[in-house]
Amino acid sequence: MYNSLMLKISAVAVATGTAVMQMPSAEAQTVAVPVSGGGFVVRYDTNPWGSNEYVTTPTFVTPVGTIAVTGTPDLPVWQGGISINLTDTPIGVNIENINGSVSLNDGRNAALVNSSAFLQAIAKVTVGKTSFSPDEPLFGAITEITANFRSGSVNVPQSAFSPLPSPQFVIPITNGTFTLNIPDNQAAFPEITFNSVITPLGTANLTFTFPASVPCECGSFIPIASPADISVVVNGTIALSDGRTANINNRLVTFQANAKVTSPDFSVYTVADVPEVPFTVLGDFSNFNLSISPSDITSPVVVAPTSLPTFQLTQSSNPNLVPLVIPDLDDSPLSKRRF
Repeated sequence: MYNSLMLKISAVAVATGTAVMQMPSAEAQTVAVPVSGGGFVVRYDTNPWGSNEYVTTPTFVTPVGTIAVTGTPDLPVWQGGISINLTDTPIGVNIENINGSVSLNDGRNAALVNSSAFLQAIAKVTVGKTSFSPDEPLFGAITEITANFRSGSVNVPQSAFSPLPSPQFVIPITNGTFTLNIPDNQAAFPEITFNSVITPLGTANLTFTFPASVPCECGSFIPIASPADISVVVNGTIALSDGRTANINNRLVTFQANAKVTSPDFSVYTVADVPEVPFTVLGDFSNFNLSISPSDITSPVVVAPTSLPTFQLTQSSNPNLVPLVIPDLDDSPLSKRRF
């Protein structure tokens, strides 16, 4: 789920410590706010005149802030071809028409207006005697399913977010490549590995976790390089060329990339589905910004030099005696010398 990366940095010095020139960036259209927990309980009544409804409406837990839901979203749309058993079953699930709000720990906020979520969950039948097939539900039965989210995202238009609080220290990322490894038969975030990243500000040691994607091709990665919006949570440090250190703590970064499925050959992966075989997606990106608060920039500790002892001259009334120089008392080795 993460990759610790020592970035190779171009040797470009920062002219000032207070301002960083922003480079043009490929602007992502959608922020995929990662979801690492939460869930719902849904009841299916296939008796005549029965109804389907939430017993517990969906909640969403994100590692980068809070997601609050108001009202009741649409009922879940389950990944096809998987039966939900009486035991834990990894399965993909989409939920539409989510309303509420998102508050990120970087200070940005957005309203959720008929938003969508693409998620992987662990689901099981908690009321009912048989497994439940979303494709062919058993008629004349009442079934309740409990689902707990493990990965995925609630997707919010970039334009819906408020600006970052001012001022911000902007760290430009000029280009790079990455690999997404999507595990089979489990509800888990993909592992993202950044193969190369270039920034002009210094040397960085960063980890990237909770990758979430919004491909532009109908929500799927295809075998041909196509645009996709990628969100990752960034932690770590950047040793700036002026001697200071930029500290990055749980910052959600979204960038636009070109990505394609490279394994299995000629395959399509629909985001948040639980695949039967592992998938590999390769991508490249250019020119996005990582912004942090100036308070997250620390300066090197300057050690004050040790001061030498001072001396005082004592005048004796006896003219035959040599004047005695008496040092002030301190803990330095020099104070222990005999005069």
